[in-house]
Amino acid sequence: MKDDIFTFNKDNTYTHDEGPEKCDSSDPQTNISSWSWNSDETILTIDSVTGPIVLTILKNDGITLKGSYTAVYGGSTQEFTITWTKQ
Repeated sequence: MKDDIFTFNKDNTYTHDEGPEKCDSSDPQTNISSWSWNSDETILTIDSVTGPIVLTILKNDGITLKGSYTAVYGGSTQEFTITWTKQ
């Protein structure tokens, strides 16, 4: 995931490019989907191929967007933090 590129567009779509090192060779190189804010921009919902990811925003200063979410993998609940930086 460290080499993945996410491009968030003003029309509430985003492009996810797997980058040069794909996690799973059967995954498509790029996906296009949608995203949305809640009313006060503290929750970011990203539609993904595996279902919505609901991020609680920890930082959004125009350069860095950082959020956390909880997901269940293999019967275990795990907390994830994602940080994107403007290129």
